[in-house]
Amino acid sequence: MTLSPIRTATRHDLPAIERVFSAAYSEYEFVIKGLPDMAAGVAEAVAAHEVWVVENDHAIVGCLILKEFEDSLQVVNVATTPEVRGQGLGGMMMRFAEAEGALRGVDCLRLATHVDMPGNVEMYRHLGWEETGRDGMRVFMEKVL
Repeated sequence: MTLSPIRTATRHDLPAIERVFSAAYSEYEFVIKGLPDMAAGVAEAVAAHEVWVVENDHAIVGCLILKEFEDSLQVVNVATTPEVRGQGLGGMMMRFAEAEGALRGVDCLRLATHVDMPGNVEMYRHLGWEETGRDGMRVFMEKVL
């Protein structure tokens, strides 16, 4: 795998970003009832410079969406294509999110994942995140910087 450095997404990346989200969440479409459109709002996030991408051989294979709040940086979405899953790309993007949070001077990172995605919860725990609560189907997690 020949990964490019993580970079800010541009509007030209939108079709590829939508493909990444579609591929990343396709296995959950029939398992999770009411799974929202994971690419909803991506164009606005790209325009606000809140989206980063990673390429493998000039094809986007990973996407990260971050949104800043007063006291935290929210990991809105992190996704990789199935063919690169398990190769450390998700962890790399999460370490980038931590570095970005530190650069912005926020106290912590926050995210929400789905209770029916236990692999996500375990990956985040492995990366040092702590569960802070649950609300219906959402699992809230936080990492203090």
